[in-house]
Amino acid sequence: MKTAEENVCDITIGINDLREKELLADIIETKKSNSYSKHLFDKKLRQLRIELLKRGMFYCFKCDGIKPTSDFTKSKSSSLGLFCYCKQCCKILYHSFCNKPKRKEVRKIWSLREKFGISLDRYKEILKEQNYQCAICGRLSESEKDKRMLAVDHDHKTKKVRGILCSNCNNGLGRFFDNTKYLSKAIDYLNKYNNESLPSANVMSSRSRGTQLLPGSPLTI
Repeated sequence: MKTAEENVCDITIGINDLREKELLADIIETKKSNSYSKHLFDKKLRQLRIELLKRGMFYCFKCDGIKPTSDFTKSKSSSLGLFCYCKQCCKILYHSFCNKPKRKEVRKIWSLREKFGISLDRYKEILKEQNYQCAICGRLSESEKDKRMLAVDHDHKTKKVRGILCSNCNNGLGRFFDNTKYLSKAIDYLNKYNNESLPSANVMSSRSRGTQLLPGSPLTI
């Protein structure tokens, strides 16, 4: 990766545009300072990038490099149509993030904040109140064998967090549309057919051996 001074020199090769050179030098110097006007800085940065785009070039905010637009990823969210970092810098940042030991915790923090509006500390508080287990089935969280995180259950209408459940219980409530009437009917249905639906020992044994039972075939009891 080139230094800031080398990148400043690169911009004049074949162009000799003193204005762009001064803009880039000013931007790099401003980035080094601790305090500066963000409004003025963004204005200069945008001005430089617009000038560079006219000749098919773009400025990378990470490495301060002046590179062809083909070295940048297209971005619909950017007013200039290109991502602020070049592809090489994005690749380096991605691998750097993936190699961090605490990357899973960082992802947890982001997910909890963006999806449910709670912090990781609040998540741990709720989990402690539930004795570190699913509020419905009692499945333990962060056990030795299971390092997966229990899911946050929330009301889809009010967006309010209700508690913490395992993925099975959380998905189960979702399948029943959080409707207590449906859940009550499901309980009555299971209680009604519970004894009849229990497979016999012979059925379980035949299934374990891979034997298929044809309809109407007799079972040895």
